[in-house]
Amino acid sequence: TDVGVSSAKITKEITILLLGETGVGKSTFINAFTNYLFYPNFQDAERGELYTTIPAKFTMFDSNFTEREVVVGKPSDNEVVGQGVSSTQGCHAYEYIVPISEKENLLLRIIDTPGIGDTRGSQKDAENFQNILSHLGLYKKIDGICMLLKPNESRLTLAFRYCVKELLKHLHKSAKDNIVFCFTNCRNTFYRPGDSFKTLQGLLKDLYNTTGIEIPLTKSTIFCFDNEAFRFLAAIKNGVVFEPEEKKDFCISWNNASKESQR
Repeated sequence: TDVGVSSAKITKEITILLLGETGVGKSTFINAFTNYLFYPNFQDAERGELYTTIPAKFTMFDSNFTEREVVVGKPSDNEVVGQGVSSTQGCHAYEYIVPISEKENLLLRIIDTPGIGDTRGSQKDAENFQNILSHLGLYKKIDGICMLLKPNESRLTLAFRYCVKELLKHLHKSAKDNIVFCFTNCRNTFYRPGDSFKTLQGLLKDLYNTTGIEIPLTKSTIFCFDNEAFRFLAAIKNGVVFEPEEKKDFCISWNNASKESQR
C-alpha cells in the first residue's frame, strides 16, 4: 500500500510482527495505526483520505439513536467480515511507504496474524502458530514483535501464554529485546494499561522463572491506543452524524494515539 508515497528513495525497512488474542482488534489496530502515522490530529484526518488496508464492518448509532452500518475497505479473501468468527484467516504482510525526510522514505511492513484462541479450537491454534513460524521464514529480519492486548484483562488465556513461550523458543534469543506491548481501547483506562498490567507482569515473571528470558515491562515497552477513534472517523466518513461534544472526546483520543505511534 503506497500510503504517503513520494519520489524519495526507500532507505530503511522495518518489519513488525503483530500478535494478539482473537477479538483484541489487530485488524482495526493496523487500519488505525496507519492513519495515526499520517494524521497527527483528528482535524487533519477528517479532511484527508481514510486509509483502510483491511476491510471492516461494524454497527454504530447516530445522535438520533438510529442504527447505522459502517463499511470500510475493499473485500479480501484473507478477512472474514462478520461476527462470531475469527476474522484474519492467515498471515499477511501490509507494507506502507512512510516519508522520513524530503529525500528518504521508510518501508514499514506490519505482519498481521490469525488471532490466538481461534474460535475453531486448539487444533486450529496450533495450525495457525505453525503458519506464523513459516511466514516469518520469508524475512531476513524481524525488527519488532508487538503484543496487542486489551487494557482490562484480568487473565490471559492458556493459548496466549503458549504462543508467547513457543515463539521465543523458535526465535533468536535477542528477539526479547524487540518486544513491545500495545494496549487497545485505552480511553476507558485514561490511556494506561489498566488491570492487564498485573496479568501481563505475572506471565512475564513465569516466563523468566521457567526459561530465564527476561522481558522488561516499562514505559519504553508499553504503548496505549484507542481503536475507537478510528471507528469514529470511519463512521463520520460514512455519513454518521454525532454531537459536537462527542467529537471533542474522540479528537483527544486520536491525538493521544497519534503521539503514541510516533513515540
